[in-house]
Order: sequence, then C-alpha cells, then structure tokens
Amino acid sequence: MTSLKLRHRPPGLDWAVVVANKLLFHYQSSNDQKGIESFVKHLKQQYPQASFDNSLYCMEHTGIYNNHLLNFFQDKRANSWVEHPIHIKESLGMIRGKNDKVDAQRIALYAYKNRDEARLWTARAAPTQAGGHSKVGPLDSHS
Repeated sequence: MTSLKLRHRPPGLDWAVVVANKLLFHYQSSNDQKGIESFVKHLKQQYPQASFDNSLYCMEHTGIYNNHLLNFFQDKRANSWVEHPIHIKESLGMIRGKNDKVDAQRIALYAYKNRDEARLWTARAAPTQAGGHSKVGPLDSHS
C-alpha cells in the first residue's frame, strides 16, 4: 500500500508505504513529474518487489491537485484509489495530532485495512479541444 497526502504549504507530496500493516517508510517529494519519479526510484530501492501491478496508491480526493498524479499512474497502469477525506476520517475515529506525515501514514493504514473494498480510479472521457487531447477528466471510480 502506498498513500499520498498533498501538502499545500509548502506544496508537495508526503508518501507513506505500508507492507503487511507496517510502515516501511515515509518520503517527501515535490508535486510534479520529477518528484513522483523520485519517489518511484526510492520505492524500488527500499522495496525491490514493488511494481505498478502489485501496488495500490491511495490518496484523498483534492480536486484538480490530483490530476498530474492520476495522469502519471494512468500512464503506468497503476492501481489508484481516490477516496473522499471524510470516509478516511470517519474510519479512524477520534484522533489527536495532525500533520501531513501522520496523515499520509493514516491514509496508508486506511488503504491497507480496506483494500478489499478499494474502488480503483479510472478516467472518464473528457471533451477535447481541436487537435488536442485530454488525459484526466472528472474523477470516476468503479468497484
């Protein structure tokens, strides 16, 4: 399980990787192609058996801020799960303390605990402009 928490100040990503219900590592990257690729490289170093086929990437729905992550995962045919933040929060009960690193870990543990109910994200067709194409349209998930 890999989860990500998008940070707004400073902008970036907090990644948490959980294997067998245990935190393997936490990683921070920029919220762009270079940052995402740096995480993937670090993941391969820390856990060589990880692949896009056998991993689940869970994140909170944050609107357009998810789009380039979802484009990257779509290109890699990775298993992506975009969950409503309220579902994650309600599943954890009352919690004290909050920061992006802890949130990333909580999302990863939520994903591990609920992996059998994961709704994988798929892109819906979005209108294109003449001569161009659109990759990520509105969010959609299926069971």
